[in-house]
Amino acid sequence: MNARDWVIWSDVGNVMAPFFLERYSVNLCRLTGMPQDLIKQRLWGLPSGERLHWGILTGEVKMDEYRRGVEMLLGTALPDHDFWPAFNDIFEPNPNLIQVYEHLRRTRQVKRIILMTDADPCRLKHSMKLCRFEPDDIVASYDIGRRKPDVAMFSKGIMLAASDPDRIVYLDDLQENVLAARELGVQSIHFLYDRLGLKDANEIAFGELRALGFSF
Repeated sequence: MNARDWVIWSDVGNVMAPFFLERYSVNLCRLTGMPQDLIKQRLWGLPSGERLHWGILTGEVKMDEYRRGVEMLLGTALPDHDFWPAFNDIFEPNPNLIQVYEHLRRTRQVKRIILMTDADPCRLKHSMKLCRFEPDDIVASYDIGRRKPDVAMFSKGIMLAASDPDRIVYLDDLQENVLAARELGVQSIHFLYDRLGLKDANEIAFGELRALGFSF
């Protein structure tokens, strides 16, 4: 294969690193002593909580503003050294997929691996440290101000790829993102973690990568 042409776009959550959001409320329960159901109701059941949650994904809410907002919603102090580990502790890496990415880059079957993510900056940094992976570039919703499948995200990804869309391979767990990228001519793989679990999702994705001509 000609690595001068091929680029991988990869989602992070539920692709490179499955996430378990329940851990966040469990961690806050441990820190505050509040019932977990009450934490969930205040953080995700109130309009102010929803604004915080979605705002950090598009950069409308900065991360320290988010922490202070959570403090207000829960009515308790959450110092940085306690809060951020509790907030970030939701990921488990997908080592088999990460190894494939590293192999494809090392053997020059792809020229670049670009993250296409709606993760907030804190969880994105933590997940990449956990995965021990260094992307060649990142297209992040908190920089663009829009979330996938907004065309602004994909347009930035195509620009950074510096390849034709049909020489980009995109892995994402959400069907709407996959379909939107296909409309632009991107070779898109639906990573079926939610439906099938990690082992089967990996096997299907690896089969589709091999069908495109990649060897690993």
